[in-house]
Amino acid sequence: MIDKAQAIDLACYENSEFFDKYTRALSETNQRVNDVLNTFSGIISVVLNITVIVRGVTMRNFELIQKLKNDYRYCLEYDYFLQSSSGVELFDINGIVCILNCDENYCMVTNYCRNELNNIEDIIRKNISCNTVLINFNVAPNMYEEDIQYLNKNHYKFNSAYDSYINYKNSICENDFISDNHIVELTAHNINCYTYNDCNEKIQYRPSFERLLDVFICKENGRIIAYVENNCILGYLSYVNIFEDVNDVDYIYVANKYRNIGIGTLLGKYYAEISKKENKTAFWSNATETSSKVAIKSGFEWCCRHISFYKNMDN
Repeated sequence: MIDKAQAIDLACYENSEFFDKYTRALSETNQRVNDVLNTFSGIISVVLNITVIVRGVTMRNFELIQKLKNDYRYCLEYDYFLQSSSGVELFDINGIVCILNCDENYCMVTNYCRNELNNIEDIIRKNISCNTVLINFNVAPNMYEEDIQYLNKNHYKFNSAYDSYINYKNSICENDFISDNHIVELTAHNINCYTYNDCNEKIQYRPSFERLLDVFICKENGRIIAYVENNCILGYLSYVNIFEDVNDVDYIYVANKYRNIGIGTLLGKYYAEISKKENKTAFWSNATETSSKVAIKSGFEWCCRHISFYKNMDN
């Protein structure tokens, strides 16, 4: 302000209007400096508070997230946590991770433990207002029948049960890779070379094969390997990349008249080998009774079992 005043012609100070503006500006200088400093200080305070809050949430959940990430038994739980954009909270119940989605009235529990059932229910009641909640338990296979009976007695209504399998990634030599002229990976460049009339069976809760091609191949949301004979697709296995180093089976299908001759097993082995070749772990989640048999024949090992129940929290 002083430098500016020195540069002004002295004649200007004889102008009453200019001099009045100059003296008012000079008197407000200190106050404006203080206002700027106070505003800047306020911004810094807000940023620090936000950082502390975010850091607190991160630190509180970090160990639980790492537990999900570092154990393949919890692939589905970790994937669900990552895919859920809002309304999801993590709870630690004596080493058991509980993923609660208040928006969807849904709960995933990493390890079923009868002794912790009351604690799990208490957390659900405190955070979800809906009476009926879908609870998905990760259980060991030898506990399956026993736990279902116990939960039924405690007003849990059985919904579904699925097994998941894994084929751990290992180093693979090029010579070890399965070579079969019938197995092809479908791409946008070769899909028009094949017919798929045998794959048009309507399956409940599944998109048509044509729709699957559009979503997985044309829109590049997944991959499909197919068993082809005389340019006709007789079966396929679709899969997605759920994490950077993990693939997961979406669905396996073999046309009815070509089943039980090894096509599904061949597709499963090819999926495992192509995953290992790309340095990825091959996961096979939510397998049905039939696809579980195919997974085992293809060299996959049992990983985890998920059973889900509807629970009325008033009981």
